[in-house]
Amino acid sequence: MELTEFAGILDASQHAKRSMVAFLSDSAYDPSLMSNRPLPVGFAAICEKSAGMVAHADFILEAEIGAQTEVDYGVLKGTVADMLSPIAGVDARAAFGPPGLGKTTIAYAMSRVLSEKTDGRVAVFHVNSAVDGNANLLVRRVSASTTTETVTHMANYGAIHPITADFLNQPHDSDPNIKRGQSIGNLPDQQFDQLVKLMHRHDQWPVPAKREDWEKELLGVPQITPIGAAILPQWGLDESGKPVQSNNFGVVLILDEFGQAEDQKAMSLIVGAMSPDTARTGNPFGTGFPSGWVNQQVASGKYNPHRFLFAAGNDPEISGGDSTPMDALASRLAASTFAMPRSMQDQTLTKIMASNMLGRVTHKDDPFQAATIGDLAKRPNEFVSRSPLLDSSVAAFKGLLTSIVQFEALARTTMIAPTASGMTPPYLEAPSEYNLKYAERGWGNVVSMRNLVNLSRNLAGLRLDKDKETNARVVEHEIVKSIMGAGAASHIKDPKDDTITKLVSQNLPVGNSLSKAATTLCESIETSRKVKKAKAQQQVAAIAVPPKARTLQSVFKKTLPKAEAARFVAQMEAALPPDAFATLQEGANDVEEINAVTLPSGATALRIHPRTPEGAKALAPLMTPASEVADGDAKKLSAWLIYHELSDQCLLPNSIAPLHIFNFPVLQKDATGNLAYEQVAISSASLRMMMTTKAQSTQMPPPLADIEKVMASSDRPFETSVAKKTTLTAATPDLLVLPPAQAQPTV
Repeated sequence: MELTEFAGILDASQHAKRSMVAFLSDSAYDPSLMSNRPLPVGFAAICEKSAGMVAHADFILEAEIGAQTEVDYGVLKGTVADMLSPIAGVDARAAFGPPGLGKTTIAYAMSRVLSEKTDGRVAVFHVNSAVDGNANLLVRRVSASTTTETVTHMANYGAIHPITADFLNQPHDSDPNIKRGQSIGNLPDQQFDQLVKLMHRHDQWPVPAKREDWEKELLGVPQITPIGAAILPQWGLDESGKPVQSNNFGVVLILDEFGQAEDQKAMSLIVGAMSPDTARTGNPFGTGFPSGWVNQQVASGKYNPHRFLFAAGNDPEISGGDSTPMDALASRLAASTFAMPRSMQDQTLTKIMASNMLGRVTHKDDPFQAATIGDLAKRPNEFVSRSPLLDSSVAAFKGLLTSIVQFEALARTTMIAPTASGMTPPYLEAPSEYNLKYAERGWGNVVSMRNLVNLSRNLAGLRLDKDKETNARVVEHEIVKSIMGAGAASHIKDPKDDTITKLVSQNLPVGNSLSKAATTLCESIETSRKVKKAKAQQQVAAIAVPPKARTLQSVFKKTLPKAEAARFVAQMEAALPPDAFATLQEGANDVEEINAVTLPSGATALRIHPRTPEGAKALAPLMTPASEVADGDAKKLSAWLIYHELSDQCLLPNSIAPLHIFNFPVLQKDATGNLAYEQVAISSASLRMMMTTKAQSTQMPPPLADIEKVMASSDRPFETSVAKKTTLTAATPDLLVLPPAQAQPTV
């Protein structure tokens, strides 16, 4: 199956007609009431993270967007418009139903539209009410803190007077690459005294006048959480320098497992704080903050108008579901609750399953960039399938998905129907009870939605590298396990209990059984592999065209201008013995790339990348021993080696695991004081020390100048980073150092 055919199964070209995101976006929004003033540091990070979190969220509608969609979800479209241009506040919305139905997905889809419309100016907080649904959601008391930590926290989340904020947002007097608020403790005395005066005058915060007192421990100070700070009004300065309310981002609070919150009184206050004025029943923040300015904002009630609450929970009337909300909560959400679909068409479920396999379709050049439905429809040739399941034919793949959906209906009916003997097999007792209680409340196949989504991802990840019979059993087992439980799957082909065997062998409306559909799929995969293997053998058997002979200069031209490449080749010819230079020239076809750098002594370091192990073996005798490198070149050379090692591995130090270790060839003095190469293990924490500014933290690799600063910091800058015994080597396997070029006599 080609990816263009897979896009056809997803109905990619028509996806917008059944997309919740497309439905919510299809309206004229007016974001003019949202300021584009720069975000506080803390919220800038949260909004960036939120945009990534919801970037691919969508909810597939039961039918094409039409009049019924407007009836079912039109209220959500109005909510999105109100979030962008809040005139009378934004009402909370709530959805209840079986786990895995897509309630949170809808909230994410709304957040995605809001984020896209505002260029990422939306902070999304996803909270599990059963764990964090309490009074600490907006304000918490810190057991121990300092004035510096408290002021920095409040500044990062915009909970300070705008005049003070403007002062702290200026470049730091000691380091122009950071802001004053990022290093308050290092402010010069004059600026520190000015900050104290601003805090006293505008924030009405009696901070200590002496710098050392800012580091004294404070106990039990109430602190606004990021969620609480997002709800408070945001302020800026107008052209005359006067403070004005200037809300520059929106906040979406998703309260999952809503009815499971133990402290429903606290939840009532939180829902009230996130709703228009008519839903408030008191101050949700309390009082007693050290900042008089914050106390005024809390009491004013003029909260951020771009705020929205989405509550999601299980059906409270079903045993094992959420608890019935207290009246104060029920009255707030009764008019805001919208109905989720109780059953979906087979075709809709198959599309949902297929779309969840997109995680195994990635960009050819980046295995971590998964395709979206839109990407696959527009640029299918840029992506590659990494799932054996997608090697099947279109007919076999569609047949399996349809069989799964119809088998789910058969299994669910079987589990909730009384058996002839009145006895339910022990391994079906739990799933039968679960399905029965939802069936009694009128819920259909959406009860299995989460199971089907997880199943589709599991199927896409199966290796399926055995014979077709074994592969078919693996697929069949995975399907039964996901829908009916592991206990049921273990009884497939059980000679003592044929309950499950009969189910998987029973003909479905599609025309065959689940067992037959799995077998057909695996036969299709095997056939596809044979075809691919035959094509590969034909390509190998084709007449090979001898590669065009390459020169050293052409290898250099990949990374250097023509003139520079010629100069380096000439320098190599002048510095190397004739036989060594001839070896390099003859081996040019075995060289992938050559990088060059000029060292402090004027010498030139060349890093030669062989194409093959044979080429590496031929070039090894030419490489430069450590003893021939000038002492003054050592640190520059080591920094350059680390720089290229990071480039080759495509590493971004600030995104890797904190305890990850990387090995680098570094030139350092050994115990006798002589230069020697060491394989030094450098932790990711040490690599991040090379980054000097936040802006550089997104570069890959870090700038060479930053690495040189670390190398210059001491004689053995990585001594503390060595995680294992180092091995001294005479030379690196790919480094050639040429002496300084001789000046040419003037003619």
